[in-house]
Amino acid sequence: MDTDTFLKFLFPLSGTFAGAFIAYWTQNRHEQKKEDENQLIALNKALFILLRQINALAAIKEQHLDKVRNDEFRSFTLHPFHTNMYNDLKFNCDSLIFLLDQKYQNLKGTDILQDLLIEQERFEQTLRAIELRTDYQVKIIQPHLEEFGIEDTNMTLEKGKNSLREYKSKKIVHYTDQVYENVDETLKSSGDVFKKLHYYSKKRFPKKQFPYIEVNRNP
Repeated sequence: MDTDTFLKFLFPLSGTFAGAFIAYWTQNRHEQKKEDENQLIALNKALFILLRQINALAAIKEQHLDKVRNDEFRSFTLHPFHTNMYNDLKFNCDSLIFLLDQKYQNLKGTDILQDLLIEQERFEQTLRAIELRTDYQVKIIQPHLEEFGIEDTNMTLEKGKNSLREYKSKKIVHYTDQVYENVDETLKSSGDVFKKLHYYSKKRFPKKQFPYIEVNRNP
């Protein structure tokens, strides 16, 4: 085959190869852009959900727990209250599975995903602890105190124990301490995880803005 004939075959072939390469590069870039957009949305949603969980517990702490926190008879003076169960505040693990991707391993996304799952369970356990105490106080403690004419505004631990069977007193004390412990510890751990997730998000997308607040975790 002479040179002219060879070039006649080469130029169309080169054009076909270049066209295929450009098409592949364009498609790959489009898919990467879509993947980045989905990850950005997922991170923002996770941060927002975590913020709402923190705000919900902070409101419970401020509106209920802190008012009688230092009262030695708080097991009786803490009024029963119900909470929204916040069924919509759940992390979408499927959308966050990219945190396990090896190419982002230096950002330690694996640890963050595990932390988020733990915080979800902590949050739900805390709400259950509140409902358990409220249910016990309303159904067991208050009817008994009312029967003996004891007002919770004039409550003392001695009066409570004198009017209640010992195991009932111990139980309401345990339930109350559990509520305080769960709320305080979950606020602290959620605040820590929020900072980690925010740090990861900024490292992953340094030019993007993400929601952020300073969490007051002091009991």
